[in-house]
Amino acid sequence: MSESTNSLSQSDALDREETLARRVRLTKRIAVVSFVVYLLLILLWGAYDYTYTCRIRIPGGTTVVDRGSVREHAGIFDFIFKSAWLEKLRPYLLYRHYVIPPGATEIGAGAFDHCIHMRSIRIPYGVTKIGNYAFGTCLNLREIRIPDSVEAIDVSAFYNTGLRKIVIPDSVTTIGGRAFDRSPELREIVLPDSLAEIDSDLFFECPNLTDIRIPSGVEIIGSCAFKGCTALKEIDIPSGVTTIGYYAFSGCTGLETVVLRDGLKEIQQGAFENCTGLKKIVIPSSVKHIGYQAFHGCSALVDIELPPGLKVAPDAFEGTPFQQAAERNGTSPELTQP
Repeated sequence: MSESTNSLSQSDALDREETLARRVRLTKRIAVVSFVVYLLLILLWGAYDYTYTCRIRIPGGTTVVDRGSVREHAGIFDFIFKSAWLEKLRPYLLYRHYVIPPGATEIGAGAFDHCIHMRSIRIPYGVTKIGNYAFGTCLNLREIRIPDSVEAIDVSAFYNTGLRKIVIPDSVTTIGGRAFDRSPELREIVLPDSLAEIDSDLFFECPNLTDIRIPSGVEIIGSCAFKGCTALKEIDIPSGVTTIGYYAFSGCTGLETVVLRDGLKEIQQGAFENCTGLKKIVIPSSVKHIGYQAFHGCSALVDIELPPGLKVAPDAFEGTPFQQAAERNGTSPELTQP
């Protein structure tokens, strides 16, 4: 009797194990098939490059485009999205071209953040503000026209996008820090003459930026504004600029020509640190102070013209041929320090 009972127990256990194994195999197969289907859909979508345009809806009683507006739009793919979690994926996976309707006055914070398949967007006249991270990490965004009704572009508005060229209209008076931070494809930007300050980290690590003109109205170039812009070859600082901030051009290894004009008063710490392509620089007589390690590591810098009475911080020219030659001759620029 006990042997029979043991046999049945072993048989039941084997059946349960076999059933469990079948379920695991089935689950794996479903997962694999689902993944393959997903890849096929993505490949087909990319191959045909759907140009379906998403027309954003703005909730009644407001003129602000926010994340809710983006998620509530309708389109030809609506029938696919029947579950709540798929609904959340819709704006990120299907639409490449976006249109904001007339009547909008503001693109809110994070409105299109991480819309990684967005290629272009049409912004209507009447929008006055583009908010924080409005287009952050829109990696494939290539085309955008900012209307001349826009007055403010907030912090990190175009952080890490795929934009290659952008023109900022003269209506814009403020551009927040990091607005174009880490935009690897950005090559050319036109800044408005209305701009008074290039804010901190504005073009931080934009390695392909080659073409930029600093507007004549700019007074301050903020810290790390162009840090890591390795393709930048020349920069002309207009006479209205009084301060070049901390590490403003640090690591711009391709920078060969820097024009500084009368009106500049201060070059702060590390401003041109490790600009290894820079060979010559003329410091205008209006400059009163050069900060610590301002030209540190400029390994090709052999020719520097300094005005009399200039305050030079210790190690401002450390690691440059100019400093080494001056030390050998006993004429280190540090001696001009009061």
